[in-house]
Amino acid sequence: MFKDITEHNKAEEKIIHLNLTLSTISNVNQLIIKEKNRDVLIQEVCEILIKNHGYENAWIVLLGKDGEYLNSAESGLGKNFLPMKKMLEEGELPDCAKKTLKTGYLVIIKDPKKDCLDCPLSRNYAEHGGFSISLKHESTVYGILTVSVPLSFLYEETEQNLFKEVSEDLGFALNSIEVEKKYRKSVDDLIKQKDFSEKIIETSSAIIVGLDIDHRIRLFNEGAEKITGYKKEEVIGEDWFHIFLPSEMLEEMEKVWKDAWGFSSHSHANQILSKTGEKRMISWQTTGFYEEKDEKNYLLISIGEDITSQKKAEEEILRLKDGLEIQVAEKTKELNEKINELERFYDATIDREFRIKELNDRIEELEDKLKKKG
Repeated sequence: MFKDITEHNKAEEKIIHLNLTLSTISNVNQLIIKEKNRDVLIQEVCEILIKNHGYENAWIVLLGKDGEYLNSAESGLGKNFLPMKKMLEEGELPDCAKKTLKTGYLVIIKDPKKDCLDCPLSRNYAEHGGFSISLKHESTVYGILTVSVPLSFLYEETEQNLFKEVSEDLGFALNSIEVEKKYRKSVDDLIKQKDFSEKIIETSSAIIVGLDIDHRIRLFNEGAEKITGYKKEEVIGEDWFHIFLPSEMLEEMEKVWKDAWGFSSHSHANQILSKTGEKRMISWQTTGFYEEKDEKNYLLISIGEDITSQKKAEEEILRLKDGLEIQVAEKTKELNEKINELERFYDATIDREFRIKELNDRIEELEDKLKKKG
């Protein structure tokens, strides 16, 4: 009869303990869902394990990717944990922690006072054994969870499995927090980059416009306002072709547009009309942002430089060059005519001189004859 009562009491104790274990796992899971602060999470997990499950104490150490100490939390130990914390901060781990990191399995400590001589917490495990297990997700280890366990439950398979489940859930939660942290950082970086890019775009002196596939204006910076005379509010959502292109250029620019849309970069130059009707020559460098599924959501970003003055200067140089060439041709013709006239004069002079010489020779001949007769 005494034996039956004892076994009955043990069975009841086991049922109560298992119910506490299930409640603990439920509470840990609820905590994991709502708590996104890593340090708060490990502290509250330790407290739940002590409060709900009847563990004498619980402690967690978080480790970096190279095994370095990051942080720790405990419950049920108080000041007695300080020597362990100092040991952890100095990069040293107790044997139980080393074993679980090495094997990846649950480490069971039957008699901490005897088996853990290097552990500053071993004297706090009176009538208790210990579980130590790594907190990991897939191949990434985030830390170690260690608890004191009543000796009567130390080798209970259900107890061990439930403890493993807690460690797996906590490892998953730590991974989720890390992933979310990286995601948030990426988002923050993108926002900063976006803000920086938008500031550069808005303050650039160059024309920067973004057009969708229907060449409607989605982006129009201050440089575009200054050069065209239009305010952003006047043109956003409007068709760039209808506002800024001379009617005689529409057909030609439709071909240019088709060539530009679909390529990562494109360059060309064309005239646009300002708000006052003045024609400005713009040199464009175009970059596209596309997605096959819905290209209407993506833009053709065009950066334009006003080369009107440069174009006018080039045209003036060509005009002067053409004028100079005409002047040179005229001067060359005039010079050739002078040369020809000189050549004719030279030929006439030679001929005259030749005739004068002949006349002088004739005179001398006649004078000689007269002298002989006299």
